[in-house]
Amino acid sequence: MCLKLSSKEKRKKEGSYEMKIHQLHDEIDLLNSCLKIVDSQSSKVETSDVKFKKFFEEGLTGNFISDGEGKILDCNRSFLEIYGYDSKLEIIGKDITIVYKNKVEFEIIKQRLKNEKKIKNL
Repeated sequence: MCLKLSSKEKRKKEGSYEMKIHQLHDEIDLLNSCLKIVDSQSSKVETSDVKFKKFFEEGLTGNFISDGEGKILDCNRSFLEIYGYDSKLEIIGKDITIVYKNKVEFEIIKQRLKNEKKIKNL
């Protein structure tokens, strides 16, 4: 048994498909716009990351990153030279107090960082 649609029903069905196709095109356009924004933001973050890495690695100051307990996670070449190390492998994972002459002062600084989140003009 085969049902035949009237021409009015066919136009209505085709119109429904066309409307769905237009909606899909609009959604695709919106997604493409979102992707362009995300792409733009990603490149900005990447640029910022590259700048930070260059500042950290190539700076003349001895830079280091430690965890909340004072274990060294990373440092730059200047840090190694200042404190007499040849390789990051010698210092990564060590307690930062090994480079502080006054361990009490370090504990005070650590406490200030916990309370204030950053210290200026140390």
